[in-house]
Amino acid sequence: MNWKVICLILFASAVGHCDDNLIESNHEPVLEETEPSVASEPTELPLAAKKTDDDAEKIHKQNKRRISQLESDMQKVRGRTAYENYGAKTASANPQIDGLGFFITADFLWWKLYEGGTDYLLRSKNNTGALPVKGIVRHFNFDWEPGFKVGIGYLFELDGWDTNLEYTYYNTHAHHSSSFHYLFPLIGDESLQLIKSKGHWNVHFQNLNFLLGRNYFLSRAFAVHPLFGLDAAWIEQHRRCHFVTSSSDHISLKSRNDFWGIGPILCLNSRYYMGKDYSVYGNVSGNLLWGIFHIKEKETNTTSNKQFYNFHDHFHRIVPSVAFALGLCYETDFADDSYHFLLKAGYENQYWFRQNQLPQFDVHANTFHKNAEDLSMQGLTVELRLDF
Repeated sequence: MNWKVICLILFASAVGHCDDNLIESNHEPVLEETEPSVASEPTELPLAAKKTDDDAEKIHKQNKRRISQLESDMQKVRGRTAYENYGAKTASANPQIDGLGFFITADFLWWKLYEGGTDYLLRSKNNTGALPVKGIVRHFNFDWEPGFKVGIGYLFELDGWDTNLEYTYYNTHAHHSSSFHYLFPLIGDESLQLIKSKGHWNVHFQNLNFLLGRNYFLSRAFAVHPLFGLDAAWIEQHRRCHFVTSSSDHISLKSRNDFWGIGPILCLNSRYYMGKDYSVYGNVSGNLLWGIFHIKEKETNTTSNKQFYNFHDHFHRIVPSVAFALGLCYETDFADDSYHFLLKAGYENQYWFRQNQLPQFDVHANTFHKNAEDLSMQGLTVELRLDF
């Protein structure tokens, strides 16, 4: 067999094998039934991936808290006006404690009173038969006396406003006596010649005010506290004198000068902070009270039971007054910022206009004129305050 025959046999065998494959491919495919596949459980993430997700969630929560805090802070410093526009709001200078918002105050006063029209006697070296030209004027000199103030207030959460009610009590007196050959009274019947005199003057002062204001910072270290409200005052003055004349007659002189008034009051308190705990304060205030005066004066010769005069008068007046204070302040929080303590000590002065309305009476001419002199009180004021 030659090589040509061998090639033909191999070719025929290859063609037959291809035909068999074509025949098998024409049959329809048989689909094998398979059981439905069960969903496989999720594959657990690697530890590094879980840590990354936890960090992202933590950062998200932190950012959310920061945004909430920022919104809250913006609400505190953002103010809406009556004209429906917005602007920056000043920071409150009230104590920042976790309390109920109430506060109480107690003040100790060590004051001295000064008043015009308190001269009552002329001590002369001779008796010329007329009003002496040379002599020494004696007047009532009031003593240093204690007093007090008490108050209660509340701090509103709305815009940092506060209100307080304060009561002041102060009582003082002056006493004078003299004995000399030639004494001449400057009150009552001035034509008398005296050899002895004794006098007592008492002043009883009460003040009640209700104030509303807002305490806030104008800068990092300077705060102001403007207030307005209603003020009432009771000022009672009683004067009693006893004279002995050169003819041994006893003369009694009794006087009353009572005032009651009510009206508006404006205050401006300020503080400069030298750190968180220490500061310097300066306060000014003024009021305008509409009130009524009740004036009485009676002079009697008790030896002969003869009455020189009996004077009564009452009238309405608008009386102003001003006050200022200057001093040092210390404050601190305690009990986990639940309470706030404050101590203030400084100088205070109150000046009341036209308070002495006692008459100067001319017995012989049957005429009189009113003194219309001013009254002032000044001295040390120490205040304790507790916020809770």
